[in-house]
Amino acid sequence: MLRQGIQRAARVTAQVAGGSTLLAATGVAAYACTEQGKGLRRELQFWNGVAPVVFDYYWSFAASSPLVKYQNYLAGNKEQLLGEGPASEGDDEDRKAKR
Repeated sequence: MLRQGIQRAARVTAQVAGGSTLLAATGVAAYACTEQGKGLRRELQFWNGVAPVVFDYYWSFAASSPLVKYQNYLAGNKEQLLGEGPASEGDDEDRKAKR
């Protein structure tokens, strides 16, 4: 009985959140198509072009990026599997020289 009540509450919450999001998106789209919404339309066009570049840069190079963390994890496991242990200071200098 309690489980059914929780499931129903979750379903209603999801429906309300989805409906609110759809209503808000419709309102923004309608406003962007009016004369007063020209500035918003230009801003949306700008971010439509810039956001993928910013996201790709973050995804590929930021230290907090999941991709970079995964690559570092794999590199650490390779060192452990090969028995090399953690990198020494000389290895950092070799890497800098290669760059």
